[in-house]
Amino acid sequence: RLTKLYFTRDQKENESLEASERGLHSSGGDSDGDNESSTVPVCSLVGSFFEIFLLEKVRVIGHSKNERTFHIFYQLLAAPTAFKENLFKGFGSTTRDSFRYVGDVDTEIIDGRTDADHFEQTKSALETFGIKGEELHTLMKALCIVLLLGNLTFELDQSVDGEGALIVADDA
Repeated sequence: RLTKLYFTRDQKENESLEASERGLHSSGGDSDGDNESSTVPVCSLVGSFFEIFLLEKVRVIGHSKNERTFHIFYQLLAAPTAFKENLFKGFGSTTRDSFRYVGDVDTEIIDGRTDADHFEQTKSALETFGIKGEELHTLMKALCIVLLLGNLTFELDQSVDGEGALIVADDA
């Protein structure tokens, strides 16, 4: 996960600001009479620091009691109903209880913020890296599919020499 970004601040001439100021001066705005270039602070990304975590598949399909699986699942389930419904018809009304993979945990608050708050922060962070619009929709839809797959039940198919499986209806 990305843990730190390092920026440098430079003073750079901003030609568009200068042109804008000239337009302001010529339209009767306040002017001190000189046409010097304006400088504005500009930030440049100069480095970052990442921590590497192994994304264990086993954490998706099973976890200890009172332990959460990946936080993004809880965040997605706490997203606004309209956002969720836009991913899949019927997904808008789902909760943690709708999916086997997320389990029964009794907390929606981490570090003093709700899963819904964390979802908005995650969306904002993804947008910073250019993941928005259709790309964000595709990513979130893929997460929904993982949750939905967790609700499938497979059974050995005896008709193919024990080499196949059937998806069976959930009677619950």
